[in-house]
Amino acid sequence: MYSSIFTSFFQGQGYYTLISVLSFNYYKSKIFSMELNTNIQISKGGLLVSVIALVGFGYLLATTTGIPAKVATNDQKPVVQNEQAAAVAATTTTDTNKINYAPLTPDDHIIGDLTTAKVILVEYSDLECPYCKVFHETLKTVVATYGNKIAWVYRHFPLDSLHPKARKEAEASECAWEQGGNDGFWKYADKIFSITPSNNGLAPELLSYAAEKNGLDVKKFDECLASGRYAEKIQKSVEDGNRIGVEGTPYTLLITKDGTAKPLSGAYKFEQLQAQIDILLK
Repeated sequence: MYSSIFTSFFQGQGYYTLISVLSFNYYKSKIFSMELNTNIQISKGGLLVSVIALVGFGYLLATTTGIPAKVATNDQKPVVQNEQAAAVAATTTTDTNKINYAPLTPDDHIIGDLTTAKVILVEYSDLECPYCKVFHETLKTVVATYGNKIAWVYRHFPLDSLHPKARKEAEASECAWEQGGNDGFWKYADKIFSITPSNNGLAPELLSYAAEKNGLDVKKFDECLASGRYAEKIQKSVEDGNRIGVEGTPYTLLITKDGTAKPLSGAYKFEQLQAQIDILLK
């Protein structure tokens, strides 16, 4: 009996549940003892009134002491994962004045055709982020599902405090872009996500290994990486993310033709992301 009382209490029912359960068990014990004593007469009506009064008192006490009852709702947002917490609720807005993201340029990495896409997904990602690794595959499925209706843009947002190696990996992907163009970048990002254990676990020497496996000139790749010439580009991408409020990765903007931007924080599952895109395509 007492375990059920305390479970309900700590699940948010407060004094209301506690008093209700106590009153019920109290009168149940009374009824039992009275049934054993044939000399005592019970008034069912009186008993019911007493129980209702005690329950009402419990509710009044709960509301006046500021302890809310737990209320189930059907409009809760989907729980998603990101680097800052195990579960982060997705946030949305249609006020583009609050999302002053950097405009798309030829230096962006894009899958799809921006001229035909009805929804553009601008993703801020970290190559050492385990959730980004999963979400990367989800976005591939989105591209395969929607074809020319969507376009996917990748932007760098290495989380230095969690993944110090991610920034240099981002530079490495730009060195792959330098040699192989847009296709070279995406192949290299795919390779890094496929070989890294995530959470800052990729050995630095595997950056050259990935370049070699992708058919790049390793000598030129290593020279590019050592020069640090793409460090500024990575930093500008991070600053862009900071400006629009990116705090964890992956973070994605769903941008429609009219410029409306809807931010999604976390690694949405395909079905969740599909529901968001379908709304914007209507």
